[in-house]
Amino acid sequence: MQAFESFFHLTIPASGTEQDNDGCFTSYLIILKTNFSKVEVKRRYRHFSQLHHDLSRLESEGLVLPPMPSKRRTSNADTRCGDTR
Repeated sequence: MQAFESFFHLTIPASGTEQDNDGCFTSYLIILKTNFSKVEVKRRYRHFSQLHHDLSRLESEGLVLPPMPSKRRTSNADTRCGDTR
């Protein structure tokens, strides 16, 4: 019988500026590939921040997290958001 090897590969290949009713924000494209599927989603910095906060509760169980990078502010060079500033 041949052993089954599972895998997943996670990348964040791109980010971009978007705008909604609350203003401009940076979104990150996340791609997860597994043996069975490929999923692409966009998430905001605050989603990563909340996940980091939730996972940090597991540090007492041996999980070690790197520090969160600082929040990147949207560039004034982005013309889509210039009118709102």
